[in-house]
Amino acid sequence: MALTISTSLPHGITVTNTPGVLTEDTADMTITLILAVPRRLVEGERLMRSGEWPGWSLSFMLGRSIWGKRLGIVGMGRIGTALARRARIRARDPLPQSKSGRGQDRIRSRGYLLG
Repeated sequence: MALTISTSLPHGITVTNTPGVLTEDTADMTITLILAVPRRLVEGERLMRSGEWPGWSLSFMLGRSIWGKRLGIVGMGRIGTALARRARIRARDPLPQSKSGRGQDRIRSRGYLLG
């Protein structure tokens, strides 16, 4: 089902399109999330603010390292390209972009993003 203005407005959902305006900001926020989620930064900030921080320990809130991990960017449009620039990567073994879904099968079979 496609996202349309006529189906979205009755549900209180505003639909906008700002091509080229938020590309860099969206890529910045994506990098922020990539760094924050595996290291549990939001959870740690909540513990600090609530006064429930138990203090330092060797592995408490350590999270996971992203060093050596593969970054999968699905779609190399404006935002995907801006994200790749920030991550300083070039496309390796790009997946085909087709409506047939062949790329998704290739992702699963190689364990790229969904494994």
